[in-house]
Amino acid sequence: MAPRPGAPGSVDSRSYIFALPIRSANDLPGDFNFADDLREFSHGVFLPRAEPDWRGRRAYPPRVALLSEDSLVIMAHPASGEATYSIPFRELQFVEYGHFLLIGWMAFVSSQGKRELPFNTRTCPPVEEFLSMLSKQWAPSADLRDGLPCVSFGGALDIKFRNAELAALDRHERVLIRFFNPTRETGRRAWGIFPVDSQEPGDYLAITNRRLIWITERNRDRYARYGTIVKWAVLGNVADVSVDAAGHSCRVVCRFKSGASWEVPLPADQSDAAVAFAGKAVSVIRSLPL
Repeated sequence: MAPRPGAPGSVDSRSYIFALPIRSANDLPGDFNFADDLREFSHGVFLPRAEPDWRGRRAYPPRVALLSEDSLVIMAHPASGEATYSIPFRELQFVEYGHFLLIGWMAFVSSQGKRELPFNTRTCPPVEEFLSMLSKQWAPSADLRDGLPCVSFGGALDIKFRNAELAALDRHERVLIRFFNPTRETGRRAWGIFPVDSQEPGDYLAITNRRLIWITERNRDRYARYGTIVKWAVLGNVADVSVDAAGHSCRVVCRFKSGASWEVPLPADQSDAAVAFAGKAVSVIRSLPL
């Protein structure tokens, strides 16, 4: 078992193979150069470096991500030569968390661009704990009266997206409205000499009492059976939710005050449900005490 960062007699953190939670300064890797002000943080995570390829090269170094009072800080192992990267919460636009089999990543999109941190999914819990702490710190709950029912548009959630929704929500987070376009079979296509089933990816959108959430099984514009990508933003960053329809398709467009946007492609037969969702989403966001 790999030694914990900061443990007496610990080895070079480049030999660690598991992601590890960082809950206090004692958990910080001893071979990283942390400035004194970075030792004051609420939570963090250590991400090990990539596995070597057949030539022994590694795609990325060990990294540490920390949450300070008002920013997210990313540091790489000193030997990598990477500069420390800091994202003030006021500039953070949305967060992305993807996992497909053993391939995982979390990404942070801000006015500085997109910063992606890949990792091996064999140790997801420390990463998910870190993202949960970021969510609670960056996206506080809006006060709601009890008893508000969830309003759903589109299809009923299947078991994959039901589990994905449960995994994406934090404790005490409530879904106010949701939209779901299920995975669709689109016939068969050739894969080499073999015919294989073809699918259109499913997509899920929700407004909670804290966040706008998009869950998709669309990875690089293709259906990916074994995993999902979750994107989320604080409601205060959302400028508009609308639907663009043309021909045999439509799309839900979630626009942010920064100018960034999400575009969720849908089949044309979902346009009525999507329009109803978009109208309700705007109404709900405007009514919340953000």
